[in-house]
Amino acid sequence: MRKAPSLLLPNPSKHFQVETDASDYVIGVVLYQDGKQISLESKKLDSTQCRYTIQEKELFVVIHALKSWHHYLYGNLFVVTTIHESLKYFCDQQDLKGRNERWADLIPDFDFFIQYRNGSMNIVVDALSCIYEVNIVSFT
Repeated sequence: MRKAPSLLLPNPSKHFQVETDASDYVIGVVLYQDGKQISLESKKLDSTQCRYTIQEKELFVVIHALKSWHHYLYGNLFVVTTIHESLKYFCDQQDLKGRNERWADLIPDFDFFIQYRNGSMNIVVDALSCIYEVNIVSFT
């Protein structure tokens, strides 16, 4: 017999992990603690956000997670897992412009590091970021 997964209540004294993914139309993000899901979210991108580069979309997911779960993440050490390896070096870049500069201003408020994971290992978040794509493709 299988049981449906349930979300757990967070323990502020333990570390968090955030997994992110972005597709052409949707972002997905999951908050974990001790390998168990605490919260998950999927959001359809608006027409402007759909025109972001893939790096900007992947960074937008991280920023979205920081804003959505700041009450859990602020003041805690956590890991952000992404399939876009170049995000590990975002904070080291010079001469950022526009939205990237605004996003870079938010990042130092949090204590985290970015970890790369192969896309085939990102199953839950990948499913969240594909939900709307199925609907978009089937209704257009």
